[in-house]
Amino acid sequence: MLASNALTTVEEAKRFLGLTDEAGVERAINEASAMIETYCRRFFAVGEHTQYISQGDFTLDHYPVIEMLSLNGDEFPKRIRVDKVSGIIDGEISGNVVYKAGYVLPEDETPDTPRTLPYDIERACLQLIDSLFVDEDGFISDAAALKIGDWSLNTKGANSGGMMPEDVRTTLDMYRRVLV
Repeated sequence: MLASNALTTVEEAKRFLGLTDEAGVERAINEASAMIETYCRRFFAVGEHTQYISQGDFTLDHYPVIEMLSLNGDEFPKRIRVDKVSGIIDGEISGNVVYKAGYVLPEDETPDTPRTLPYDIERACLQLIDSLFVDEDGFISDAAALKIGDWSLNTKGANSGGMMPEDVRTTLDMYRRVLV
């Protein structure tokens, strides 16, 4: 079963990997989606969030912002502007802010609610899945991988930066939340 934060669909992953069956694909999607959220320090799926904002804070942790719901249990003040794309607050506020933010993921798309997840994030997820995917026979989807008994070697996606290939990191850096 796909996790609620899956950044792609089983069908798209199978197409990208050139597979005919689903064995292991859901786990690879869930794993890659979680790694991407951890790397980017944010959630991508639409959700309702509560965040304490103190004087001097000026950014929301989750974006794009869909709707500002409340401040300290009251209606969010209309005088306070929030950049919906970046989550930057223009104005001084203090207290608990409740807001709705995120992207409509491919699996959640409906005719009335089209996907809003940028295609480059999905592509990065597919590329990461491709570097992580091990089929039911223990083979990684590239000739750069080999498994014999308990011993295995995978040079696909290998780089000095760890498990995430450089091209995936480069794409995701545009969506990574900066900690101040």
